[in-house]
Amino acid sequence: MERVMEHTTNGIKNRIDEFEIEGQAFIYLDLSDFNRTEDFTLTLEAYKERVSKYPEKSVFMISNVERLRFDSETKQFLKEFVIFGRPYIKQRVVIGFDGIKNIVANSICKNIGRASVEYAFSKDKAIEWLLKQDK
Repeated sequence: MERVMEHTTNGIKNRIDEFEIEGQAFIYLDLSDFNRTEDFTLTLEAYKERVSKYPEKSVFMISNVERLRFDSETKQFLKEFVIFGRPYIKQRVVIGFDGIKNIVANSICKNIGRASVEYAFSKDKAIEWLLKQDK
């Protein structure tokens, strides 16, 4: 698959990456290895600033939650990411969910009125799946 990408980075530790492939805007949100409240807070603020600049239902979202510390506080932050992004996100894929994380993710989706979460094993696979949804 041939890709033309334009990358920009911003946010805490360059955790948010915006790029374009085949004319489609993407946001990659890297929450892997997060374990501190302030990391979530700063990243959520940066994410809100970034995603809100897009028109409604126009951007594809890939979230990486590999090795993410998972507790009630994390669940609340993830819920805030999903709820805030809902008007802007066309389709969403999550990398790194397994076991209990799948159950929690589906619970969050159910509570906010989304049918389910799509999962992928890598960023490339997530991009590939999302581009197929746009055709």
